[in-house]
Amino acid sequence: MAIGGIMGRRSIYLILAFLAGMRGEGQGDSLSESVLPLFNMVGVQDYGGGTLRSLDLWQEVETGERWLAFVRHREDLYRKYLRGVRVADLDKRAGTLVLFFSQGVKRQRQTAKLLFSRNVFEYGGRSRDRGWVGGLRTVDWSARIEYVLERGRYRAKVGVARSRSRGRDQRFELTEFHRSSTDQRMNEFFWDLLEPTFGEEIDYTWKDRSWELEAGWRVDLAPRGQLGLTAHWRDQRPAVDVRYLNSGSRAELRGLRRSDLRQALSSWRYALAYQRPLGPAWRLHGEWGYSRREMHLRAQQQDRPQSASGVLLDLVELGNGWGDGKGVDGKIRGSWQSPARLHIEAVLGWGRSTYQLRGEGSTPVLGFRLRTLPISHQADVDLVGEIATWVGGVVAHKTWRRLRLDVGALAARSELEVRTRADAQMEFGLIVQPLHTVSRYRIGLYRFFAVPAVQLSDHFLVEYQVAQYLVDITDRERPGAQAERDEETRGGFVQILTLKYKL
Repeated sequence: MAIGGIMGRRSIYLILAFLAGMRGEGQGDSLSESVLPLFNMVGVQDYGGGTLRSLDLWQEVETGERWLAFVRHREDLYRKYLRGVRVADLDKRAGTLVLFFSQGVKRQRQTAKLLFSRNVFEYGGRSRDRGWVGGLRTVDWSARIEYVLERGRYRAKVGVARSRSRGRDQRFELTEFHRSSTDQRMNEFFWDLLEPTFGEEIDYTWKDRSWELEAGWRVDLAPRGQLGLTAHWRDQRPAVDVRYLNSGSRAELRGLRRSDLRQALSSWRYALAYQRPLGPAWRLHGEWGYSRREMHLRAQQQDRPQSASGVLLDLVELGNGWGDGKGVDGKIRGSWQSPARLHIEAVLGWGRSTYQLRGEGSTPVLGFRLRTLPISHQADVDLVGEIATWVGGVVAHKTWRRLRLDVGALAARSELEVRTRADAQMEFGLIVQPLHTVSRYRIGLYRFFAVPAVQLSDHFLVEYQVAQYLVDITDRERPGAQAERDEETRGGFVQILTLKYKL
């Protein structure tokens, strides 16, 4: 099953959460940048080629090297088919302009890299049955600058990135509303009120902006190796503005209604690394990292309907929540350089993270009973997850006179446990059983890539990267469970074309 299997039967709201984690700075493909770190795989494998790779404290470059590159991405992230008909599609297209230069005098060297990117994410899909259909298209503009200063046996790095994205006038259509065939009170006070409250079309605008800051320092302890420290911080502010048409029985609530969902996402990572040469051809590199993530969200009504006497008829606060994640990871990398322009690198890593999410929310006022009693229902959820991952990979770089080939493979095994508690506070005597579940999954994730490149002239290079991600998910609580026979998922295919000109 391809990477799309991660999403399974989730709705468009999972797509919104997925986009909230996407990076727009154009360092590599979206899955390596945004999905692998969730599985404790941070920097375990380079992207091949090195054009989009972020500058790091361990990268060696030639003094006086200068080039300009244009990079074109195409990522087939997820496709779902139902009886041979495509019912869901998520892809990314991007263009990135890269400027690189390095210069040095005596024992001092400076290296800088600038990236300007335009990314387009598009999603379209519908539910398996006649439930919903929707789409999303966001355009992201981003800029990133990285600077490395080397003086004597010391090296320092700083990087700053800024990104903004927006998706205007998106639509989510509800083609069929649920109704109970046995519980008429539930229909009267809940299910039958949803359609007149929200209508059949929900329009929304997606917005996001983010800042990213990275700093690092390295000292050469020759002949004993090098020691380095890095810190990375990122702040995101995704927001969704929602518009829907109320056609309920209360005149003051009818018409165009508006609400919004605001999020604040922050992440930090600190890492300590040590690199030691083992002879003229061998090198050993170890790293230990600690990461922290925080999330806050808040949903509010943007309008305030009032009665003729000035009494508020609807809720202002619709929900709030927070999330927290902590993780540690470590990896060891060994590399070998042969005189025949062959470089082989292998990596083995482990990581463990814990996540917690708590939230509470309520429906807007769905209507009134006896003209004065508002009908609104509440719920709260508490989710705790733990994930542990082992990962291993290998990359080989081979150079000829005007040709270069990079190939690599990565395999990871994760154990995921999720404990969920949810409870609903229903009104007018309605009863919903609390939910308490424990889900355990075994996830196998694989990545294969190849990057052939040809030097057409002394100044012009063409590079093409192709990568395929595969995922295998096993429900340990139901080991014999199978996907629907008429469903098929594909995706996880990445193509990157680079045109590089040496200045």
